[in-house]
Amino acid sequence: MVIEKWLTTQPTTLGKCVLIDFWATWCGPCRASIPHLNEIAKANQDKMQYSSAGVGSGTHLPCALFNFALGVTTALAAWAPDRSWFWVAGILLGIFVGPNQSASRSLMGRFVPQRHQNEFFGFFAFSGKATAFAGPMLLGVLTDTFNSQRVGIGSILAFFVVGGLILLTVDERAGVAAAREADRQHA
Repeated sequence: MVIEKWLTTQPTTLGKCVLIDFWATWCGPCRASIPHLNEIAKANQDKMQYSSAGVGSGTHLPCALFNFALGVTTALAAWAPDRSWFWVAGILLGIFVGPNQSASRSLMGRFVPQRHQNEFFGFFAFSGKATAFAGPMLLGVLTDTFNSQRVGIGSILAFFVVGGLILLTVDERAGVAAAREADRQHA
């Protein structure tokens, strides 16, 4: 990763574990986690370096880009010609999963009326937990049915493609406007 501009002095990371937190200033759960992460970083400053990166530039494009990147790396994993390429795909997936989750939280935050933040983010978390079985189940069933791990991993690609297509239909301006209107009506 290349940092375009450091807001503080560039930290020394040599020989340390680096934790990068992707967050947005208007995301309540993101802001709530900062003091805890700062405590962890301070307590472990000799072993780790904690940095944060803001996401969500006022567009759902980061979600779409991260979703596309996850799809490409999943395809790479499914059709990796050897173990080395499979490991490369795994590393890239690890790099893109965190920002994708943060970008989706930040998009959700822009669509939520202030008075309903708890309910919306609670449902957001619950829906993720409630559907967390679908991908692994499909991967297992297809791997077993076709006796091919490539087919199983390829099934994950379908989730990213469908999710990406759905995301492309999102009208961010309308969602933000609806949230603001709901806030105005309740004020």
